[in-house]
Amino acid sequence: MGPRSGGRDLPVSVYKLPATRDGFWDERGKVTGTLTPSLPPPPPPPPPSLATCHIIVVGVLVVVLFAIVVMVVVVVVMVVVVVVVMVVVVVVMVVVVVEMVVVEVLVI
Repeated sequence: MGPRSGGRDLPVSVYKLPATRDGFWDERGKVTGTLTPSLPPPPPPPPPSLATCHIIVVGVLVVVLFAIVVMVVVVVVMVVVVVVVMVVVVVVMVVVVVEMVVVEVLVI
């Protein structure tokens, strides 16, 4: 069965002939058969509804707020780490100075 025969077998020469808008040219120069009519283009999609716009806006706001919260948490953790390190450094310095003073006093 041929690709455009609609269930009928057509001679091989018909397949080699150019198709027209209304069908195929046969050996005698007559138009035979019909092509599948082209479908009209689909209608354009409707514009997004107000609910869809609200969902998109709320989603973007949630993502932005989540990013802000994450950045604030990261900054707070960094500040806490810096403060703890500074306190440890100061305590170590005080201990070293006190030890030096005690050793000097004991030696004298």
